[in-house]
Amino acid sequence: MKLWSTKTFTIFKDLTPFGAIWLDVIRFNWSPDSSLLAFATDGTHSVNVCSIEKSVFVATLGHNETVYNCCFSVDGLYLASASGDKTVKVWSVDTYSLIYTFSHDYQVVYCDWSPDGSCIVTGVGYFEDENYNFNEPEDKLKVWSTKTGMLSKILS
Repeated sequence: MKLWSTKTFTIFKDLTPFGAIWLDVIRFNWSPDSSLLAFATDGTHSVNVCSIEKSVFVATLGHNETVYNCCFSVDGLYLASASGDKTVKVWSVDTYSLIYTFSHDYQVVYCDWSPDGSCIVTGVGYFEDENYNFNEPEDKLKVWSTKTGMLSKILS
């Protein structure tokens, strides 16, 4: 993978040495200060965090299934990851320790922070029932308080 400058349209960082892990990348997200790049992966069931300046992995944050999305908080202090294991996990970027785990009844494919960082919205995708019919869950979107870690609202 290569990072390109939008000013000069030249490569400013080549991350190819990180190897085959890039083949399973589903989603990228920059930290607000552009010092870190987080990416959700399928094969490793994790979010990997890379230091752009040092060109090294600084963390691998695990789930039990495919990770579909990841996003940094507006202040860059936290990273949220949404997974097929029916959870969204919120991690401290300072220590890479788990702060909260938010649960759904189905695989979670979306997560995003509110502009003021006070809440996270999480969303599930369609799911297959035992007859291979695609269904849409009723509690598709949930809003969580980042201060308490509690569910604030369910949006149907």
